[in-house]
Amino acid sequence: MKCSFCENQSKYKCPKCLSHYCSISCFKSNEHKQLDELKASHVEVPVPKVVLPQITETESKIPIDLKYQKVLENETVQRFLSEPALKHHLNDIVKLMNKLSANDQDLVNIKINELRKGGIHENVLVEEFIQTFLDIYEQV
Repeated sequence: MKCSFCENQSKYKCPKCLSHYCSISCFKSNEHKQLDELKASHVEVPVPKVVLPQITETESKIPIDLKYQKVLENETVQRFLSEPALKHHLNDIVKLMNKLSANDQDLVNIKINELRKGGIHENVLVEEFIQTFLDIYEQV
């Protein structure tokens, strides 16, 4: 795992913001302080619970929006979504999506890929969430 603030290999993980760092200088850096402040000021918006309509056995395919609802109701996905660090990253992605036009949505994909395995801001929690979400989505 790379340091969140430089290109070195990280050795430590901040217990407060869960960012990875390699040295005390990176831990005390302005970037880390700003990240802590950003996360401290982060206001969480509660996600309303969605009630699914009953699906009959005669339906051969579940519509895509209902598939997403079923995935979001999954207990494992709910546990992931209760993690503050994941909420922070997903909130950043949603804010970015809301700012961009339909033509610029590739920037959202870039942001997500930066957080995934091998990305410059690789985050294990984000990668595990995405893999779990996709696995459950394929099973529904």
